[in-house]
Amino acid sequence: MTLEARLAGASPIIYVEATSSDRAAAESAASTVAAAFRTDVNANREAAKQGTIDLTHKEIDTQLALLKTLPPGSSAASSITAAIGYLQGRISDIQADTSNQLQDLQLDAGVSSTKPSLLINAALGLIGGLILGCLAALVVAGVRDRLTSPAEVTERTGLTPLAEIRAGDAVAMRQSRVQALQRLANFLTRAGSAKPMIVAVTAPHATEGVAQVAFGLASLRATQGDRVLLMRTDLHRHDDADPGRPGVSDVLDGRAGELERMTVAGSNPNLHILPAGVAMSDPFELFTPARVEALVTQARGGVDLVIVETAPILDAAEAQTVCAASDATLLVVEAGKTKAGDATQASALLDDVGVAPLGAVLVADGVDLPTATEPERPIDDGTSAADPEATCRLPRTGAYEHADDEHVGKKLSALVRVGHVLRR
Repeated sequence: MTLEARLAGASPIIYVEATSSDRAAAESAASTVAAAFRTDVNANREAAKQGTIDLTHKEIDTQLALLKTLPPGSSAASSITAAIGYLQGRISDIQADTSNQLQDLQLDAGVSSTKPSLLINAALGLIGGLILGCLAALVVAGVRDRLTSPAEVTERTGLTPLAEIRAGDAVAMRQSRVQALQRLANFLTRAGSAKPMIVAVTAPHATEGVAQVAFGLASLRATQGDRVLLMRTDLHRHDDADPGRPGVSDVLDGRAGELERMTVAGSNPNLHILPAGVAMSDPFELFTPARVEALVTQARGGVDLVIVETAPILDAAEAQTVCAASDATLLVVEAGKTKAGDATQASALLDDVGVAPLGAVLVADGVDLPTATEPERPIDDGTSAADPEATCRLPRTGAYEHADDEHVGKKLSALVRVGHVLRR
């Protein structure tokens, strides 16, 4: 008797076939082996999930012990209580996660009889085996290395998943995204020791998730009454919402004066945004440690929190310098796209400059985050009445006249990088 397991093309369906001179034996063997394979794979998956749950329970116990030492009703106690709620929510999500679980589709698929031709079977087997083997290797290698769940992030990268931003248009899924960001904002409140705290948000490769998470956290903290500065430091982007507007590049190059005169205000009066400035193909020379430290020092003035949107860590070396100058770093992982190897390499590059990421934020591809969509406006420093362009130091140009219409057509960009509108 011979047994063979094969993939159905590029799909995740696995066929188990048994060949024997005894019809009953072949049928029984195929069903038995398929069931055993399913049980073994699912058992390993459940063991990995349980390991993650056990680690989370230990963290809850640690937080509960700390909570007992704090005065009831204090801000620290409230933050820890929120963190415990978040951890308990993670346990529920892990327990409910059924991704990558093998299921029986058809154990009794029937038996067929053939009269084999040794020569033909040998030739077909050789050709088919080579083709299927190559396809299986490509599919398995491509899928297996991509991170799809918080449990996989922990198991395969060693990073702590702090939040999972799921896709979906249902009301429950939208509420889930809001809750995930709110819990992450609570976690940052508890984790922050420096005041004001500088939090860098980065990713292994370019993804809209960095801008989404950075803007979402900044907006939420601003609604709580904190004065928040969102600082965009990715000078590689050529599709930024503020083309030509002075910003980080001008501060680093010494062409700008006070940082606060270049910020623009969001729809919330507590939220201000420092644009990236002029896009550059290789901005590495601008990001010296001394210049970045000076930029961060200016950013700390007059705010309670600074969120820094950085370039991708594997594609832009200057992102290391920005993260090293920050107090904490979040690593954004795109569900189903980011490879475990890339996330691990990004974490290692951060470690090279003395940065230990707080954890990972798993973001679904193409997700709609609940952020403001109103146009940002330049901060009025008292000069706008005489010269409406003075606060942003922009030449008079028609390029901005239709910025509002452009952003309406860019659903995701409008949610993350709010349009900056100037009028003649």
